[in-house]
Amino acid sequence: MEPLAVHHVGVAVPSIDEAMHFYGDTLGLSVRDTLELPDRHLRVAFVQAANVLIELLEPTAADTPVARFIERRGPGLHHLCFSTPDIHAHLRDLKDKGVALIDEL
Repeated sequence: MEPLAVHHVGVAVPSIDEAMHFYGDTLGLSVRDTLELPDRHLRVAFVQAANVLIELLEPTAADTPVARFIERRGPGLHHLCFSTPDIHAHLRDLKDKGVALIDEL
């Protein structure tokens, strides 16, 4: 397998609008795209840094994985996402190495 590159960093936040005071006003970054994911009860904004995207994850319901994450740990780093030319091969390799997977394709 070739080395993986970081595609984006996921950050759980209670409010994307409030988080943008820091990412936008303080750091000078801008929102590249926003998504509503009603099936996952999430509002998502991708903020562009020079070499990586920052994915802000705002829960839209209280009883969701991201809402529980924020409740237990507070806002902050939620996940790293790596780009790969073959996700199926990487998932098989990780599973063979004993890594517990959340999603299996």
